[in-house]
Amino acid sequence: MVLNREERLRSNESPRRYFVQTDISMDAIIRDEDLNVNQMYDRFRKNITSCMNTDKELINMRNVDLVFFPVVEPSFYYVLVFDLKRPSIAILDSQNRDGKVDDIYGSSTVGLQDMMIMHLLKEGHGAWKVYAEMDQDHIKTRWQFRENTVDAGVMLMRHMETFFGGDVMKWECGLYKEGTKQKRQLKDLRTKYCSKMLLSDENIRKTSIVSDVERFIAMETSYDARKNRGARLMSRGKK
Repeated sequence: MVLNREERLRSNESPRRYFVQTDISMDAIIRDEDLNVNQMYDRFRKNITSCMNTDKELINMRNVDLVFFPVVEPSFYYVLVFDLKRPSIAILDSQNRDGKVDDIYGSSTVGLQDMMIMHLLKEGHGAWKVYAEMDQDHIKTRWQFRENTVDAGVMLMRHMETFFGGDVMKWECGLYKEGTKQKRQLKDLRTKYCSKMLLSDENIRKTSIVSDVERFIAMETSYDARKNRGARLMSRGKK
């Protein structure tokens, strides 16, 4: 929601991006292999329509360049990106995983691709023809890690923030390769992202949070004043 709000401030030269809510890609119904594809798509379309606030221009995706589907599973944090202008499907993963896409991600990414193909077909968007024959590209980067799982969510957000399609070989998200320097960067980003989400106008509890912080600062200031006053009195007593 925060990223979609920031997209309103994009320059005319910047690709138009849309970030789908996580619960859409994680919906149990569109992942249920016992259901037929039409039942899955009915839920997918309902989710997309709700997520996009019934905005027809967004729903038909003709005015969108890149559509992001973040996926958060117990052992996987990644984002599936559909480039609609220069058709491609990129998997941006925080971890460096070996193997074929199907072996790593199972039916999750294939299911989302099927849903997008059906959606674009029903909306008359020509990209569906290309996606019907296209493989997903599992992107390898120098900053992916093998050991760190704690910061996978932060890495996921960094990928969404910095990926604008185009030549992925030239993509830079600003992170060092796995190591001490990267850990420091991810720690700073965790603070940055928490602040942005808490203080965003999209956060319905923003006013309450700001009030709590102001009250806490006032308490700290009052405590420090009393502490300093007490120290001065003790100092005078010793004299």
